[in-house]
Amino acid sequence: MDAGNAIEELIRDINDAWLSGNVAQLNQYFHEDMVIRGPEFQELCRGKAACVRSYEEFLSQVTVKDYRDAPASIDLFGSTAVATFQWEMRYELSGKEYNEPGSDTLVLTRQNGQWLVLWRLVLVNPKK
Repeated sequence: MDAGNAIEELIRDINDAWLSGNVAQLNQYFHEDMVIRGPEFQELCRGKAACVRSYEEFLSQVTVKDYRDAPASIDLFGSTAVATFQWEMRYELSGKEYNEPGSDTLVLTRQNGQWLVLWRLVLVNPKK
């Protein structure tokens, strides 16, 4: 399997894991030093355990009604890759329903033959 297909599969596996509530599975996809940054590039969490926990906390607060994403655009640089993709999510929080479009940028590194997410930027694009 070429690197682009492997990264596309990894993104699908990550989304399948958290959408099904199996966030512990994310441990196998995240680098030990992973960082997640938010819409204003602020650090949301650092380290694999904290990043996995951020997914658990999100799912403990919301009910995801629908999630769709577009194929990723992937740039490869040897053992480093950058993947960007658009998504749209409909979810319920505190009895109110939200529909948010956004995008993710993932920086991945290849270690021991496996691609791992090292850095994630989550951007939410408010509806106009």
